[in-house]
Amino acid sequence: MGEFIIISIVAVFLIAGFIVFLPIFIPMMIYGKIQNYSFKKKFHAYLQSIEGEKIFVYNSRTNSHSYIKQTILPQLPKNVALVYLNGRIPQSKFETKYISHALYSIKDKKGFPYLLKVENGKMIDKSINNTFYNTKNQNKDIQLLLNQINQFYQESEIIE
Repeated sequence: MGEFIIISIVAVFLIAGFIVFLPIFIPMMIYGKIQNYSFKKKFHAYLQSIEGEKIFVYNSRTNSHSYIKQTILPQLPKNVALVYLNGRIPQSKFETKYISHALYSIKDKKGFPYLLKVENGKMIDKSINNTFYNTKNQNKDIQLLLNQINQFYQESEIIE
């Protein structure tokens, strides 16, 4: 009998709490949806403003950072923008909130470094992690990696 009373009291408090917080929770959900819609609209406009950008993204991982800086960056095409991810903070010429969102939204999540490009108002991404580490760790010809990078930037995505 005592357990029933305790369960009933807890249930009453839960229902009362739900009723009290519902008028607060619903507007917060609506506000969140509006903010999300607004950000996505601004992000799409930002992508359109950087249409045609080619971006190379690398991070501060100690076993690759110096190799990238010394070997790869000097050989990248001059029109490729750089994004250096120092911990969780992207350093680049791009607006931080938008490049952060683009990095968070990467579809090909196989690891750094990443190649990005903006085509038709969309961000297209590719991980070159496997080729990069094979080249670096097995002392393979860097030209294979550079060819993969250049091919990605030169190919157009087919939009149907």
